[in-house]
Amino acid sequence: PSVAVDSSSCSSLSSATCSPSSALRCGPGAASCSPALFLEVFSGAGDLTKAMARVKVDCLEPQDYSSGGVDFSNCREVEELWEVWRSRARGGNRLFFYFAPPCNTFSRARDRSVKTRLRSSSRPAGLYPEHPATKLANLVADNTLRSIKFLVEELGAQGTLEQPAGSYLASYFDLVEWLGLANC
Repeated sequence: PSVAVDSSSCSSLSSATCSPSSALRCGPGAASCSPALFLEVFSGAGDLTKAMARVKVDCLEPQDYSSGGVDFSNCREVEELWEVWRSRARGGNRLFFYFAPPCNTFSRARDRSVKTRLRSSSRPAGLYPEHPATKLANLVADNTLRSIKFLVEELGAQGTLEQPAGSYLASYFDLVEWLGLANC
């Protein structure tokens, strides 16, 4: 179920408690709310996290390897991050996530030249799966998929995965799920 992000979703709460952040905390007709906690992965400078904090939504530190966050090619680091998320969920937070994984090897823009093409519709795992860029991107994608599944299935989180229209990432996720494969 989707959660409205306007104060009308807090109709059962007093108007003093309704705000953009409290709207994330409850669904329509909720008698009580859990504190919302926002987490952003592959955040770059963490602009979305900063925007959420400005409207008084509690946020975890944004995670982007390039700015000191978790390395999503490292399964151990990713699973340690899960423990942070699990702890916050057990502490009563309702988690909302935003993932924007790198799309460089999954982009159809690479299809313009045989020199840069790494994937196809029939081979979303890669034309050359052992190519270093493809292998690394597949590992990051695997950990992204595992993390989203963990957040949704185990912690009841809701969120968004950003990818350009037509990206090979969705096809890759379908293949991994269908075959039951993952690099970790």
